[in-house]
Amino acid sequence: MNDEMIYILLPVHNRVSITLDFVDCLLKQTYPAYQLILIDDGSTDGTAEAVCARCADTVVLRGNGELWWAGCLNLGMDWLITNEVKPDSLILIINDDVVFDTDFLQTASTLLTGLDSTLLLARERNPESGEIVESGIHADLRSLEFTRADSSGAINCLSTRGLFLRWKDMLQIGRFRDKILPHYWTDYEYTIRAYKKGYRLKTDERLYLMHDINDSNDKKHMPDKLTISELLHHKHTLNPLAWSKFVILTSPWSHLLTNLFRVWYRTCKQHLF
Repeated sequence: MNDEMIYILLPVHNRVSITLDFVDCLLKQTYPAYQLILIDDGSTDGTAEAVCARCADTVVLRGNGELWWAGCLNLGMDWLITNEVKPDSLILIINDDVVFDTDFLQTASTLLTGLDSTLLLARERNPESGEIVESGIHADLRSLEFTRADSSGAINCLSTRGLFLRWKDMLQIGRFRDKILPHYWTDYEYTIRAYKKGYRLKTDERLYLMHDINDSNDKKHMPDKLTISELLHHKHTLNPLAWSKFVILTSPWSHLLTNLFRVWYRTCKQHLF
């Protein structure tokens, strides 16, 4: 076999059953050349031990519970640098709360054969209806509006929920902003940065994944009113401080002040008043 190696960066924290569902999908892959790098950010439920019992050659990197998403991925990048991964090797950044078909890795490898300077995101499909619910984002950074892209050419922003790219391209794009955007919006900032550097962002109907239906904690109802401490927590999607830092990193200078005003106006209107 002459398959190129795929290194899988999988941050996890305290949901061992969900993580094992992911590992089960991985073990069924038709594509043999992959290395799972489990970045366990302070789990106390035996996640790493359970994964290693099922997939013995897993590389485990451990955090203290304060790495969050960006810090976990940077720790994974450190491992890749230390182990002198080949420049053309594929990197998969992915959440553990997804499942996928047996040809998932093979399809991604085929789609990226001969392609450089490309970030490829697996589309997300609703496991019940079959509807595609994520296929790339068009970010209007002048008005701070994010919409589902209606064509491949309109994509200028992606999540990291099943993102493939080559190691040499990941190095060129740089590290995640773990001190500035430790969790939410760090993936948007990263892929927008890649787009601005000239990288192509794409999805393909042949490459998809689905949300793990056993994960009952992912979709929670948002309370109508939040306390200040709740709103400013790292893991809150509407954290105005995170939004503001994202705006500073991505907005055109001509629209920076306007977008900062939008962030704080929306926050005050929806969650404080």
